Amino acid sequence: SMSYIKSFHEKNALPGTVTEMKSNEVVGEEKKAIMQQQKADEVEIKYYVTADDTLAKISQRMYGTGNYANEIAQYNHINDINMIHVGDVLLIPIQE
Repeated sequence: SMSYIKSFHEKNALPGTVTEMKSNEVVGEEKKAIMQQQKADEVEIKYYVTADDTLAKISQRMYGTGNYANEIAQYNHINDINMIHVGDVLLIPIQE
């Protein structure tokens, strides 16, 4: 039911993500197709850089490993992974 989907998304929503709900109930195959499509979609999280942050630390926090610093840099068109500043807003791609 819709209330289940709504409560699931509220519990599992990540900061900065927006979950759009359809107002009318979707049934059967269409519902399954939408659920599969949502699973395949990438979600972006807006990350606000604070003091002491490095891309490796952000990678560690978001992915559980510091190994994605370069990927985060590329995704945000940052040429030098050491050049992030307090207040920068980075987009972190999260595969659902």
